[in-house]
Amino acid sequence: MPKYFYDDLGSALFETITHLPEYYLTRVERDLLATYGTQIVAALAGPLELVELGSGSASKTRLIIDAILERQDELTFHPIDISPDALVELSEMLVASIDALRVRAYAGDYFALLRAKSIETRDRVLALYLVPTSATSSRRRRASLFGLLGATLKSGEPGS
Repeated sequence: MPKYFYDDLGSALFETITHLPEYYLTRVERDLLATYGTQIVAALAGPLELVELGSGSASKTRLIIDAILERQDELTFHPIDISPDALVELSEMLVASIDALRVRAYAGDYFALLRAKSIETRDRVLALYLVPTSATSSRRRRASLFGLLGATLKSGEPGS
């Protein structure tokens, strides 16, 4: 499975690859979030929590974090990644640079964490899944993932 490429060494290697001129996906995603992040956040009422599947360094996620914190005083961010080292690094960096941010990081396979209902949220959730399609290679696997998200996280309905 591709997730096993993202142990600590694999995560560091992938992060390096994303900075190469030939790897355009990260730049496109960052541009889209910079352009539409505020609109995405504005479409959701109420206080939000942020869950990111396969967070890596969360470099693009910072744009959504900033957009959320423009409208609410604090935010709980739930990064999920297979690499514990990547989670520690991103958590320390984000908490040191954003006073209003709480981080509850989860190391492991996001399918397993969602099935075990390990991710605890209180408020409405915005979930980010900014990973290449190959990470969940089949349509059935992606449908399973989105079903688990829907069954596990807050529905987005007021009062839920």
